[in-house]
Amino acid sequence: MLSQEPPEPPTERRYIVNDATVEKLGELLSQNQYGLLLFRDELTGWLRALDDERRANDRAFFLEAWNGNGSYTYDRIERGTIKIPVVTTSVLGGIQPGPLQTYLRSALGGGMGDDGLFQRLQLLVYPDLPANWTYVDRWPETEPKNRAFTVFERLSTLDTYAFHGVKDEDGRPLLHFNSEAQQFFAQWFADLQREVRSDRLEHPALEAHLVKYASLMPSLALVFALADWAAGGGTTLPTHVRRHHAQQAAAWCHFLWEHAQRIYGLGVQDTAMRARTLARHLHQGDVPAEFTARDVYFKGWSGLNSAEAVSDPLDLLEHLGWVRSRTRQTGGRPSTLYTVNPRIAEVQA
Repeated sequence: MLSQEPPEPPTERRYIVNDATVEKLGELLSQNQYGLLLFRDELTGWLRALDDERRANDRAFFLEAWNGNGSYTYDRIERGTIKIPVVTTSVLGGIQPGPLQTYLRSALGGGMGDDGLFQRLQLLVYPDLPANWTYVDRWPETEPKNRAFTVFERLSTLDTYAFHGVKDEDGRPLLHFNSEAQQFFAQWFADLQREVRSDRLEHPALEAHLVKYASLMPSLALVFALADWAAGGGTTLPTHVRRHHAQQAAAWCHFLWEHAQRIYGLGVQDTAMRARTLARHLHQGDVPAEFTARDVYFKGWSGLNSAEAVSDPLDLLEHLGWVRSRTRQTGGRPSTLYTVNPRIAEVQA
């Protein structure tokens, strides 16, 4: 009949985006319920763009997209209302050590980047280049290449709602650990929490990064379980995540943690050097018992001659118990007042 509603326009299945506004990304996500990969060959530009205060909403979007199970609704005059049932966005790219060190100074020191965004980039690796280089020119092995292609193809066409078993209130399936895997996870999780609460971590940002492994480990275990199912060619969908997948995930977390410590070291080492300089001045009494960051950088000490350069060392020294901060109301914009721990006099210079 002529009064019949026009059909919905066809949508293209997308896997990757490179450069999209968050509004357009949201529109694409509403059409691709299994999420998208944001691929940037150089991540410096993306990270710096999100530091712009005018793009605070963009930054908030990516922070919320980390869990992979939340919903999001846009209300815009031009685009109307866009509802995203599940916000799932992955980020892949590379970055050079120099620009990364500069960025980490902000991410570790209370600047725009100190909101947990960098800690959400958990599959971080910083490999060494091999000392011995050899030229290799050979065709990829056919069997492993085809097996990998099969895994990606089967997973991309997988109907997750066809899983049987426990489901959430929206009908999405939940794959639990089996009893053996759950027992392994409980012990691993206890060890993780003890490490997070220890005093062995050099900086609070490392704690914030490590604590997120509580969700990274089971996420990786689920990925490994589904990848094995896809590679096996079976038709029966898995009902649980098994112990050996949990063990694989734990091994990966250990591997990633080694790399994460090296990466954060780019910023921590710089922060630690400036913190040691400031600690020396505190120990020598060059700063009053109560002071502001302004009192420090007006001294003009090397490496501590700006508000930005003083912020992260003060955070680190507070974490280590050398100073304590409190907010002071001044009638205008509140300021932060630091009190020196009197017991630092007992520290051997």
